[in-house]
Amino acid sequence: MKKTPHHFVCYRSGFYVSKDKGLRHLKTQGSNKIDGNCSAEIKVFVSETGACNIKFCKTHLGHRNDIGHLSLTEFERRHIAKKLHQKYHLMKYLTKLEILSLIQN
Repeated sequence: MKKTPHHFVCYRSGFYVSKDKGLRHLKTQGSNKIDGNCSAEIKVFVSETGACNIKFCKTHLGHRNDIGHLSLTEFERRHIAKKLHQKYHLMKYLTKLEILSLIQN
């Protein structure tokens, strides 16, 4: 029985290769590529009957999942920014409460 393989690797795996002619500088946060290979991958083997056999390694090596390197839509970026802003206000409020409780005691 023939199985069709599909292989998905971490988008951060690989080496940065500049395609420009030196007219523009690389963005300040750098390339998404880590100049190496990340161990995270998914291997899917699909049989003729449609059955799937999946091998999965979720461990990312050689990089962190920084928000600056994630592929996010504009909506997702705004949503995250809003949540971070709300958390900032919550922390500011909690700090004020903590100071007030110290003054009262």
